[in-house]
Amino acid sequence: MDGRLKIIAAGLLLLLGAQSQAAGPKACVQQTPEALYEEAWRGQYNALTPEQATAALALFSAALNWTATTPVAEIERLARHQHMQAIKLCPQTAAGPFLVLKESSGHQQGRGLFLFAPKHADAAVMQVPHARADRHTGTLGLSLLQQGKVAALALNTVPRRQLAATHEQGYARSDLAHTRYSYFQTMAEALARSRSQHALVQLHGFSNDNRRSLAGMQADIIVSNGSNNVSPYSRAVSTCLQAHNSWRVELYPVTIRELGATQNVTAQLYQRLGEAAFLHLELAYPLRNQMRNDNDALMTLGSCL
Repeated sequence: MDGRLKIIAAGLLLLLGAQSQAAGPKACVQQTPEALYEEAWRGQYNALTPEQATAALALFSAALNWTATTPVAEIERLARHQHMQAIKLCPQTAAGPFLVLKESSGHQQGRGLFLFAPKHADAAVMQVPHARADRHTGTLGLSLLQQGKVAALALNTVPRRQLAATHEQGYARSDLAHTRYSYFQTMAEALARSRSQHALVQLHGFSNDNRRSLAGMQADIIVSNGSNNVSPYSRAVSTCLQAHNSWRVELYPVTIRELGATQNVTAQLYQRLGEAAFLHLELAYPLRNQMRNDNDALMTLGSCL
C-alpha cells in the first residue's frame, strides 16, 4: 500500500509541476496573429477620455519594454485595469514570441490590437490605423512583424468611420489617425517619452485616382513626417526606397504637396514632445497589392524603415 501511495504522490507532484510550468512565465498561447486579429475585429467604438488615455501609459510603457524572458504577470495586472488582456504567443516564426494586448471579452470598444516582438529591438514600431479601409495594409503590417522588420504593431479593430459618444467631448470618429485620445496615441506617447531608438511608422494606403497633382497620380509611395519640414528620418527613408527600387517615391513637401499628414494627431503629438522619429508612409494600391505576394518587395520596404 505504501508503494502505491508513493507512486500516486509522485504522480500528483508531476502533475502539479506541469500545471505550475504551464501557468508560469514560459506559458504561451498557440495562435497566429492573423487569427487573433480576426477575433479582435468587433465591437462598437467608444472613444477614450483624456484620463483613460493617461491611465494606460504605464501599460504601454511596460509592454514596449517587455522581453521574451520576462514574466507577463505585471503587464497582465496593468492590462486588467484597462479592460485589456495580455497574452504571450508562442513563436510562430523567427520573430517570436510575441506579447499581445487585446480587449477583454465583453469590452470590445475599438481600442485596437497590439503585438510586441522584443527580439527585434532595433526595428521600427508600426501603427496601421486603417488596416481594412486602406486595403491590405493590415496584412502587410502583420507580415512585416512576423518577418522581424518591425518591433511592435498596432492595428485598428473597428471601421474607421464609426461615431461614438465620448462624455463631454461630443462625438469623435473612430479614425485613430485623427482621434486625439486613443490607445494608439497612448502607445505613441509611451514610445516617444521613453526616448528609445525606435522610430514610429504609420502605414496608410491611397488611390492614385483620387490625387489632384501629377506627382500624386504617378506615385507609388509618399513619405512625410506630418509637418511642412523634412526630418532626417523621413529623408533617409525616402532616399533608401528610391535607391533600392524602381518605385516612384515622393517626399512631402519637397516633391509633392498632398498627403503630408499635417492633420495627423500622432504627428502632432511627436511635434509637441520634440520627437522627430515619426514617419507617415502612404502606399498606392497597386504596390500594396503587389507586396501581398512579393516578399522581396515587402522586405525591401521593411529594411528601409
